[in-house]
Amino acid sequence: MHTSKEQKLRGESTADIESLYENTDGQGQWLLLPEHVLICAFTYLGYSDRACAARVCKAWNEAFNSQYLWCRFTFYFHAPQHEKFINCVEYHGCHLKHIVIDLDQAVAENRTNACNVISKYAAQTERRLQSLVIRFRGENPCFYFGKEFISALVVLFSPPLEHISIIQPLQHLDLRGLTVAYDDTLFDTLSENHTQLKYLDIQNEVLVCRVSPSCLLRLVQRCRNLQDLRIFKFSAGEDVLLALIEDKRHPLQHLSLACRREEKYVVNIESETWAAVVSKLPDLRVTLRFDHTCPLFKIQSVMKQEVPLSVLRMETFTYNYQEIRLAASYYSKTLEKVIICTPMSRRCREMDGALLELSKFCKRLSVLHVFASLDQETIDTILSEHPSMQETGSYTLKTPGELADLDILLDDL
Repeated sequence: MHTSKEQKLRGESTADIESLYENTDGQGQWLLLPEHVLICAFTYLGYSDRACAARVCKAWNEAFNSQYLWCRFTFYFHAPQHEKFINCVEYHGCHLKHIVIDLDQAVAENRTNACNVISKYAAQTERRLQSLVIRFRGENPCFYFGKEFISALVVLFSPPLEHISIIQPLQHLDLRGLTVAYDDTLFDTLSENHTQLKYLDIQNEVLVCRVSPSCLLRLVQRCRNLQDLRIFKFSAGEDVLLALIEDKRHPLQHLSLACRREEKYVVNIESETWAAVVSKLPDLRVTLRFDHTCPLFKIQSVMKQEVPLSVLRMETFTYNYQEIRLAASYYSKTLEKVIICTPMSRRCREMDGALLELSKFCKRLSVLHVFASLDQETIDTILSEHPSMQETGSYTLKTPGELADLDILLDDL
């Protein structure tokens, strides 16, 4: 064992360290663990295990109460007895910077507990919240609108009371997993009081988007540091895109547009507008997502050649081989990730041809998940043209005999 510079500064010799190991039956090893190592170990423990470990000794208790341990926490509410996690806000809320709320919304107690976390954190005298993620698990109860979540979030996003200090601004908000109907009030409150927002995802699974284009325009105009914006295309008109390229704002890096049933009522964004956006934001990456409710006749009109498309998600459960060929032609220089969902109930030879075109022309393609029945020859050709997919496992390509055991988990892709 060599004497470190740190040991010399503390006046400790190698012999001192070795004797501590030898004379304490191994207990000295735990005394030597630096606090940051203990904190790192504690991050792998759930709340109950952390609390038990904190009773071992004074050093572990100090690590348990360290602000560095509590800057990130995930609140799990999957059963009524998980109400105990709310205590974390009371005891450690002043340290929380990154919060994830994960709940089974089918149980009323879980919903109440999750809302209580939001409300109790909003009442903290010192708030350092930088990131908030809310995820529902399972199915919503019948006729559930989630108004209590909207109310709790409006309070959280509203101007704080006089005795409350905002130490650090909110920068990351992920509401994709919150399957409730948003309204303009929520996002107007958010944009008025949290202008430093950098990441916003509101692409949830609610049937109808109630966020108006005018509300989204106000949000974009107020939040001038946005770098990653994931919204429904229904809410994003040409005026929103033009607002994103105004002067004196941070360059947007990623824009995700989800296209659903509302597309039948929406005017398409013109090629000239996309050209202006690309001219001002040359590094912008765009994701287009089409779900099974999107009118099929609208897809090609949305896929403008000027769009700097990097991710294409065709979750329509139809055979969109014409649109795949269009993508191979339009986005050969930018396309990196493609997800395609088909009925899988029958073979479609045109799909094989379209995918071979996509593979041939899109040299940057690194992720390809195709839920369809394909020829083995097609699969072999694609993997030979993109060997990195096989190395990383970032592909789903199946023959008819392999489809039976295939589960589609789109949220994980």
